[in-house]
Amino acid sequence: MVGDAGVFFDPDSPEELRTVLERVVTTETLRADLRERGYARLPAFSWDKNAAETARIYREII
Repeated sequence: MVGDAGVFFDPDSPEELRTVLERVVTTETLRADLRERGYARLPAFSWDKNAAETARIYREII
């Protein structure tokens, strides 16, 4: 879901989470890049697109 607009880490590693959060908080260029990539992903989650996909799924199962 997040694609390239997020930072990944091992969910079982509190240390890795701390490291990733620290990197995001202290690196302006990384924050700006993630923000830009996040905005670029917005069209994938539009109401129109989700409504069309939901309708398609309903048509398949009915």
